[in-house]
Amino acid sequence: DELWHKQEYDLSPYSTSTQFKLRFDAISSSPSERMELDDIRIYDADAITIYGISSLNITSSGSNPTHAKTGDTLMVSMQVNEPILDANTTVLNRTTMSVINDTLLTTSLIVYENDTNGNSTFSITTSSASASLTVSELNLTDINVFIDTAKPVITLNGNANITIERPDTYIDAGATITDNDPKYNGTVSSNANDIRTYIVRSYLVEYNAPADLAGNVPASIVRTVNVVDTTPPSPRSLILQTTNTDSTRAKQGDTITFSLTTDSRLSNASATILNRTVMTSISITTVMFQTTILAGDSGNASFSVTVHDSSGNRLTVTEADIAFNNVFIDTAKPVITLNGNANTTIERYDTYTDAGATITDEDPKYNGTVSSNASNINTDTVGSYFIEYHAPADLAGNVPASIVRIVNI
Repeated sequence: DELWHKQEYDLSPYSTSTQFKLRFDAISSSPSERMELDDIRIYDADAITIYGISSLNITSSGSNPTHAKTGDTLMVSMQVNEPILDANTTVLNRTTMSVINDTLLTTSLIVYENDTNGNSTFSITTSSASASLTVSELNLTDINVFIDTAKPVITLNGNANITIERPDTYIDAGATITDNDPKYNGTVSSNANDIRTYIVRSYLVEYNAPADLAGNVPASIVRTVNVVDTTPPSPRSLILQTTNTDSTRAKQGDTITFSLTTDSRLSNASATILNRTVMTSISITTVMFQTTILAGDSGNASFSVTVHDSSGNRLTVTEADIAFNNVFIDTAKPVITLNGNANTTIERYDTYTDAGATITDEDPKYNGTVSSNASNINTDTVGSYFIEYHAPADLAGNVPASIVRIVNI
């Protein structure tokens, strides 16, 4: 509650070896209050040294001295300009032991998994013969150490399990990576190019990324890509071969062979022709089957073939499902039929007019005509004449039986 007098003194006239005493008399309610300062010395200001730091550094024992992960050691060193007498140190808010070597102080700490990520924090309080000093990470004369105890995290883009149809094109959605270190710039790589969509199987696409600056290696992640085949084979062509001269017809005893080609590799097949089960033969994408025409077979060659590809997909094809030149089965000979009587009598010298004959066949395309030797009859000569009627074979090669008419002169 008392006001003291402030007075400035010019000490420049005095030498640096001068020693004197100052006395202050107080103006107060007390009649005689006095303060004396003894042993006042004058020093050269340029020669005075103030207690302070020369250098303050922190480094990591990890692969990168500016970053520290779990298990790495943080090492702090401080150089001051006076011998250190005592010190108290904390690093990452934990008290640490310090080593003092004259004007140099060092302390260290192992980074734990639960330490706060980010720039390192520390506090050092030291004392010398002349003063005490407290410094922190704010006083660093070099780069601070970034604490990074977390691994970078790889995250899939899209689903972890994908199914595509063979042989569609696979475009990988990739993955992204994040880290708590803003300076991390790692990129994700994968083996997605190894996928062959023409081969049915499951592929594992593995995603990896480099370690962050602290040396934390991200865990790889996997996407499963299933290449499947659920599409039935598709018929591409049907080839028919016969042992008949006319490839569109078959008679009894002829052999017809079917060859069905698909767009897929085949694993098994079964077939029937004219309602008879027949053996099949597979050559990669083609199945062949055949039969011999029997008596009683007729009409277009009906068939049914069922095939399975290597994935078990099924395709059934009949003669009605695919456009091709089918074979007409014709096991019956054309039939010649006389017009009129088979036995005729006429008077000598009369004129003979033959009634002829007609021919029929089950093949609607047959257009054969009947021929005979009726012109050989001589009505001037008494006797019996045999008129023989013939017709050409049908398209299947069936030769009609000839027939005879007897003309008696």
